[in-house]
Amino acid sequence: MKLAPWLVALLFALLLISASAHAQPVAPLEIVSPVTIPAGEMHVRLGAGYLHDDRLIFQDENKHRRVFNIPSFDVALGVAPNTELLFHYPLMYLDQDGQSADYGSGDLVVEGVFKIFQNIQLPFEWAFKLGVKLPNADDEKEFGTDETDFFTGIATMNQFGSFSLLTNVEIAILSNPHTEKTEQDDVLLYKIAGVYTLNEEGAYVVLGLEGIEFSRFDNERGTLKAGLAWPLKYGRVDLGLGKGVTGRAAEFSACLGFTAQFGEQVNVSCPAPRDGTQ
Repeated sequence: MKLAPWLVALLFALLLISASAHAQPVAPLEIVSPVTIPAGEMHVRLGAGYLHDDRLIFQDENKHRRVFNIPSFDVALGVAPNTELLFHYPLMYLDQDGQSADYGSGDLVVEGVFKIFQNIQLPFEWAFKLGVKLPNADDEKEFGTDETDFFTGIATMNQFGSFSLLTNVEIAILSNPHTEKTEQDDVLLYKIAGVYTLNEEGAYVVLGLEGIEFSRFDNERGTLKAGLAWPLKYGRVDLGLGKGVTGRAAEFSACLGFTAQFGEQVNVSCPAPRDGTQ
């Protein structure tokens, strides 16, 4: 498959310097930290979300999709000292123009975060990301594209006291379900977020921007997101809001989740460290 040479992705690494701490989910955003969680530890998030006036990728007609992700599941699993696996899967209630509302499966996304070549001294914390979206959503009912998509890139992170800056930049290969011959859209996926720790218990606020650029099929979109996470006795609760700012992004979105940790316990302070349809 042909990949577009987006060297512009390297610009996101500027101004980042190294930092060291255990990983933490950055829910309610979906950005990933380059610092993997310890081997044997698992974070499980049970969530719910809503997207208003959403637009499925490769959807030519705006059907004003109203999507409830109820429930959604996110799992982060430390499988080795420098390797973390991530799973995201939603069940969806879809209501859009031209068809009856229906409930069904969303797409399963599987990602790996790999801290390799760490003997190379760079002025920032970084890791490789590699992922795949599996074709288990119903394309005829427009729950998804029912195609396999691939994406790969880097995650970077910098910490300034109580403030952390994280970026994810990836090249993605999106398969178009609406063409007779196999045709793909090579795009740039980006996520950038600032996280500020509010107290010693680990409550934090987060503000970020994420989206798609350089699409040949008008799939560009950008969403501004903000959220709050607060630790409880047995886990952490998070609340997030989003506003579409460019392209075909949903007009607005909201989500709520609860994350529990299993295995080795770590400091629940804001990431210096890592989760959190579209």
